[in-house]
Amino acid sequence: MKRAAIRPKEQAMLLVRLASLYGAGLPAVEAFQIAGLPGEVTESVSNGSKVADAFLSYFSPEVIPVIRSGEMSGDLASAFRSSSDILAGSEEFRASLVKSLAYPSAVLATCFAGMVFFSLFVIPQMVAVFDSAGAGRPPSVSFISALPVVMAGLLAVSVLAGTLWNALSRAGIAVKERELLTLRLPLAGRMIRSVTTAGIIRLLASLLVAGIPLRDALAELASAERSVLYREALIGTIADIENGRPLSSSLDREPLSDPALIRAVLAGERSGDLGSALRCISQVMAEDARTRISVLAGFIEPAATVLVGLFVGTVALAMISPMASVLSSLQ
Repeated sequence: MKRAAIRPKEQAMLLVRLASLYGAGLPAVEAFQIAGLPGEVTESVSNGSKVADAFLSYFSPEVIPVIRSGEMSGDLASAFRSSSDILAGSEEFRASLVKSLAYPSAVLATCFAGMVFFSLFVIPQMVAVFDSAGAGRPPSVSFISALPVVMAGLLAVSVLAGTLWNALSRAGIAVKERELLTLRLPLAGRMIRSVTTAGIIRLLASLLVAGIPLRDALAELASAERSVLYREALIGTIADIENGRPLSSSLDREPLSDPALIRAVLAGERSGDLGSALRCISQVMAEDARTRISVLAGFIEPAATVLVGLFVGTVALAMISPMASVLSSLQ
């Protein structure tokens, strides 16, 4: 069964139950059965598999290192509780991002759909009414009569570009180049970078607080990271740490490099509490990501409104002016 078979919210609830059952001293198999885990997990553990290995196909890769660490230390109850907190934090952050983008995305989609509908169905009817008057078609009417063709072409190009992008993604072609292009997009690129970096640092902080060594925590993040750019940056950071460099001087690789993050890491290294320092800066970076999303959302709505207004106004002027001329000539 795929990992998507258990949704993040359900994973968090299952982990809370397991933490309580383990805390009460129940054996692993009995705790799994009472908590309601899939039968394959219970069977795998009863056959001698590690708990972390049995969870690998059903739970988020974010929590597997924490569970593995708890299994090695003999404190799975705390590991389950920490894992639940990690998933709850991830879900809350993801929900806040979706909520921030939902309305402006709906506005943009509605405006685009309205423009397409107006171009493909309304303008041809208006041009036909004008042509029925028997007069020659003025330049303004000829201009707007070409808009349906232009909008249909734009729509076709958009669909083709989206299809090609998905095909390249599935085939794993030019992944790094496409990620670089995405991160360089105006406004959206900075937002994507802030969101991704904040998520990585938040998870790194959780792993360190759970007692996982820095090098192992970074290795777990690199193995679970889907972005090629971020995975390469994490692997390079691991190599620097293995060569004796501190984390603060190893975070100079794009797209991880961030002055505020480096200062926070340096402060955590000096105080000896790197996990807490990373947790604090991850909260700051998450808030910065929300701010960037708000800025982008605030830009999309008025921009879409202005665009539709200009579109409709141009069409109206292009039709009304020659129609007024025709009416005056008939009088």
